[in-house]
Amino acid sequence: MRMVRHLGSSLTDVTYVFDEPTTGLHPHDVQRMNGLLLRLRDKGNTVLVVEHKPEVIAIADHVVDIGPGAGEAGGEVCYSGDVAGLRGSSTLTGRHLGHRARLRERVRTPRAASRSRTRTSTTSGTSVSTSRSGCSPLSPEWRVPGRVR
Repeated sequence: MRMVRHLGSSLTDVTYVFDEPTTGLHPHDVQRMNGLLLRLRDKGNTVLVVEHKPEVIAIADHVVDIGPGAGEAGGEVCYSGDVAGLRGSSTLTGRHLGHRARLRERVRTPRAASRSRTRTSTTSGTSVSTSRSGCSPLSPEWRVPGRVR
């Protein structure tokens, strides 16, 4: 984390901008990074963080939610205020933070349904079998040229 070297600096009134600094970090390291962000702020600096992790959003003094979607569907300020207000907002981020967002139900396609496995009981000498739409793993219908399954 390169932000550590800035903690020893005597500079104040500096604006730091971090773009998704938690990418690839272990959750324990995210908490440590949050501490570093707060220490930079407490030294009299402005710290701007572009982040999606609720653990980082939770420590913010002020939140700006930009959306409502990504790419061309985004770019508008959907919310500006504190974290509590964001949690209560109707924005996608607010619903996510409040655990009110519903995940889309996974629709099973015919291909996904054909990959589903069925098992039979192993009681009283009955064997366990796995089927994939009637194809055994060794049958030609099972193999697709150029693909590993």
